[in-house]
Amino acid sequence: MRVILRQLSIWVAAAICLPLLGAVDENWLPATGDAEDTPTVWEFQAITPHVTVPCGRMSVTLSAQGAIQVDAGEDSYLLESCFSYPGTPRKPDGSIDWNGEIGWNGLARGFNHPRYPDISPQRGPEVTWQPEVSRVGDDTVRVEAAGEHYRLQRTIRVHEGRVGIDDTLTNLRAHPTSVVPRYGLTASEDFLERYNAGLEVPANPTLFCRGPRRSVGIVMQDNFSRSRLRPAMGEAMNHTGIQVNRLALDVGSSRTLSWSFYVMEPGQGYFDFINRVRDDWDANFTIDGPFSFGYLLPKDDDIKFYLLYSPREFYLNDVENDPTALREYLDWRGIEILAITPWLDHDPGAMDHVVTWDEYRQIMRRFVPAMRKVAPDLKIIACIETDWVAIRPDTMPNGDQIPLPDQTQKYGPSVIKTMTPEVSAIIEAGMPGWSDSIVRTAKGEFSVYHYYRGGAPINQLPLHVYPQVGNKRYDYMMEQIKLAVEELGMDGVYCDEFPLGQIGNVRSYGSWDGMSAENCFKTGELHGEYTDCGLAGVQARVDFINYVHDRGKVFVANRHCTSRDEQALPAFRFTETGSAVAEAAQTWEVGTRPPALNYLFFSHLNSPLGLGACGFPEGEDKVRWMVKVTIIYLAHGMIYYNYTMPEPDMTEANRDAYLLEQKLFPITPVELGQGFIVGKERILSAVSLDRLCDVDHEPSVMVFDINGKVVDARRRCRVRQENGQWRVRLDLDDWAEVAVVE
Repeated sequence: MRVILRQLSIWVAAAICLPLLGAVDENWLPATGDAEDTPTVWEFQAITPHVTVPCGRMSVTLSAQGAIQVDAGEDSYLLESCFSYPGTPRKPDGSIDWNGEIGWNGLARGFNHPRYPDISPQRGPEVTWQPEVSRVGDDTVRVEAAGEHYRLQRTIRVHEGRVGIDDTLTNLRAHPTSVVPRYGLTASEDFLERYNAGLEVPANPTLFCRGPRRSVGIVMQDNFSRSRLRPAMGEAMNHTGIQVNRLALDVGSSRTLSWSFYVMEPGQGYFDFINRVRDDWDANFTIDGPFSFGYLLPKDDDIKFYLLYSPREFYLNDVENDPTALREYLDWRGIEILAITPWLDHDPGAMDHVVTWDEYRQIMRRFVPAMRKVAPDLKIIACIETDWVAIRPDTMPNGDQIPLPDQTQKYGPSVIKTMTPEVSAIIEAGMPGWSDSIVRTAKGEFSVYHYYRGGAPINQLPLHVYPQVGNKRYDYMMEQIKLAVEELGMDGVYCDEFPLGQIGNVRSYGSWDGMSAENCFKTGELHGEYTDCGLAGVQARVDFINYVHDRGKVFVANRHCTSRDEQALPAFRFTETGSAVAEAAQTWEVGTRPPALNYLFFSHLNSPLGLGACGFPEGEDKVRWMVKVTIIYLAHGMIYYNYTMPEPDMTEANRDAYLLEQKLFPITPVELGQGFIVGKERILSAVSLDRLCDVDHEPSVMVFDINGKVVDARRRCRVRQENGQWRVRLDLDDWAEVAVVE
């Protein structure tokens, strides 16, 4: 094993030295922008130096007022910050004067943010706000300032190509204080392209700007900023920035917001920036697959088993007598991870009711041992819903008053229902111990989900909950995991909606987390305090992942990582990208560069996985469809787990239908790019390549055409030794073929 790892690391070190041909991300990123009633003109003005920190090919200078200027070659960038404060002191009884006017303390000034009120008629800095700037180390500068409401301590650390900034805000009032931080970036020349993934997307909390010579980027580092960022993409092309929304400081509390400014080398683009951040975050780890969902349906003394969107059905009685057919089928599909339904305390899959734990035990104690004999290496994992848990109204006092799905319908529609306060009280009374885990609206209302499975309404309603260390959902979810991996010997778990929110955050009212509230942009005060369920559950998610991994099991999750605490944990996480990919695949012209799909960019700082393609076009060849989907994902530096993609016939002609999907895994990404992934095990590419590989074996090259057939590419491929290494040069039919280099 040590020899293999050494060879792989040498492969990667050499492979990343040379670019892939045609892999240029210019003018491809999704368009983003904010409409402005009155566009702000951002004029770059060089600062008067107070402290300068040189570092390699760039230097960082601070003014006496705390503004930051970064110079690299011919390019200069100004980083400014400002922080709101409540404009009127609280009344003697502690109540808010809603006629007050918000104010702004700046480093070095206050400034506007698109779609928010103009600050020119608002208050300027507090009289006591007098920034002090000092150099405290070879690469470190400190800025300190305080007003009547809060104190700021900023630490700036300068690295090669990166400036790290930590802002610690401390409440100085006897009341909770609202603060709105703004961070602005102004360049000496217009950017050619600006991109961010969108409002409050914690999975990819970045801004990227491509200039005439070099690119720069901002990434929010701390969990709070990641979940609350509001990018600025106004009409001035030399400016961008970030506002952090809904920040509140409880009495006596502090909060540190961390962000970094990256300066890339000339000619580098978006994926170079992303790969820098991935390296800094230690976000590259091995991803296993292929993956599929499977369904179980007990029938008398038998159990039917099938894969999602497959016409093939198997019965355990037959399998136990002769496993040959199922073994051949699983070998053909090449599945390594099988997430099996029914779910625990949730979706019954093919069944018509949510199963009890005893029913679940009975099903899995029959299914898992049978599958071990058929496919000993197949990883069978349990399905758990993170933020919904089934309730049983028929067991609750007054449970008949809880609305059920339409009993006359068989298949839908599925919808989330908000319960009245009276019905919510019935649910709470019927679930002793769960009060600390229920997601509540501002009116104290609960949410349940009406849905249908197995041709019937599901009357065991999912209730919206959230896990936090110490609450009932945390304890119960840990018991669900233990049931699967300890008692039943399953190979891990799949957790749906794992971080809760993918865009924005899930709020629960009635309790306050001491940091989340609405900011009033008239008075600068806070209102509408709530608990951010996603942030509250960070440590819970870390615990769940570590518990599973510590036992050598597999952890798969829906939705990408939203916190630094989870970032380097090797869970296989995807986003439900299937609808966007299917829509693009139906109109994309093979042989041209696929369009950039914003939702797919959510994956770029975590496991670069998507989830299939939802929406198979009539008349399309099923194998060709899979190759098209693969190319679209590779265009975004991604691979995918198969989902809702119809299965071709298992015939001799389709013997290798799933070979390309199987060749995607396992992979340990070390470089993502437009059209390719470089991994420790292999290179996957939909564009031509030229790579120098320092390995002790001749690399093999396999090329798949758009129909999924392996083609003879020897005339287009040269593999030769060069100074003790191997050079692989391959001319592909770009965006119409896929190469696998191993």
